[in-house]
Amino acid sequence: MLLGASLWLATPDPDAVSSAHAATREAPQRRLLANGIEVVLLPDASLPQVAVVSSVRAGFRDDPPGYQGLAHFVEHLTFRGVPPFASVSELYAEAGATSVNATTSSDTTDYYALLPAAQLERGLWLEARRLAIGLDSIDEGTARDERAVLLREHELRYGYAPGFRLLSATYAALFAAPHPYHALFPSERSLERLSLDAARRFHAVH
Repeated sequence: MLLGASLWLATPDPDAVSSAHAATREAPQRRLLANGIEVVLLPDASLPQVAVVSSVRAGFRDDPPGYQGLAHFVEHLTFRGVPPFASVSELYAEAGATSVNATTSSDTTDYYALLPAAQLERGLWLEARRLAIGLDSIDEGTARDERAVLLREHELRYGYAPGFRLLSATYAALFAAPHPYHALFPSERSLERLSLDAARRFHAVH
């Protein structure tokens, strides 16, 4: 999951900073590491915090046919901790982080946290740890719990079957097969089909 990833270190929403603070920002610095990770530094000395954003270039479009929702499932599982490993959320809380969360979009999975500036090194370590440990420590019970969370989120997001069918039909009409956006959205059936083994394979590939 390391290849094709990006790591952003920045203060939150830099374009929204007032003009008085804009002068404190430096030009972005980019560096491509040997393992394929692109590191982007966007310094802003006006705030005592740092935003760590880890962006993996895999999202809904990469879900295998019949397993829509798998990328989102992997996102959820990478937050979980199973003894002897503490969860990412617990370790970020110990570092004084706020706004710890992630989103899965059509093209990427983005993890982010807002940290005290002095905790930058720990934030980088936590994101490296997330990728290095992967899903090897996750057990079937934890995976089952997270699958139930995805099903609840699906119900809250789409509400009822006609709305979901309309959204799915719209994308299917706009993007003809085999375009990766043709069948982008998970159904309850595809979410129920997700397994820990499938999540581990997806993580290993992407």
